[in-house]
Amino acid sequence: MFVTNSQLLLQYPELFNQVKNYYNESHRFYHNWDHIVYGFLIFDKIKDFEVDIVTELAWIFHDVIYLPFNFNSNNDNHTNEKLSAKFIDFFLQSNSPEFYEKYNSEIKEAQKIIIGTENHIPFDERSNVIFDVDMSYLGYSYEEFQKIRELVRKEYKFISNKDFYEGTIKFIDTLLQQKQIYFSKYGFENWERQARINLTLEKSKLLKLI
Repeated sequence: MFVTNSQLLLQYPELFNQVKNYYNESHRFYHNWDHIVYGFLIFDKIKDFEVDIVTELAWIFHDVIYLPFNFNSNNDNHTNEKLSAKFIDFFLQSNSPEFYEKYNSEIKEAQKIIIGTENHIPFDERSNVIFDVDMSYLGYSYEEFQKIRELVRKEYKFISNKDFYEGTIKFIDTLLQQKQIYFSKYGFENWERQARINLTLEKSKLLKLI
């Protein structure tokens, strides 16, 4: 049920099984528990990065609140990322006061990273790696990239193709204008080149569909 390279999932299975239930919501096709599991598998490949309690907490909870229809919210305090950051505090305090007390400082650090996933602007080594792992799919093969984009599209089935394509193009333009998409050494070396190829191909395809 859990990946073996996550110490928290191994040590507290009953607690984090409750978190897993949120990731199994019916409107999730990509941002589900598989996304969390696969992220831990990637962390395991990054040999020069220590996956500590803060990293695990941030990764496990970073998409725990995922409401696609909330993407255009005018309330800056109600973004999925900020709601997820609030949730980790509420959930752990309510379900395991002992855990909450033991790891309170780590929870606070994890909340900062979770909020940071909104804009993916890294501010330390942990956020460099976590943000890169979160965006790693952009640098997979183009076939894999397309499959994941199709899953994301299913999560946004309530908006028109035109609006989704235009929003995707805006997202792509923002990324391609950056000097780097990935900020960790591992991310840059393994995903940067292919991500730029994928994003350029995807933009060209979508422009023809609008």
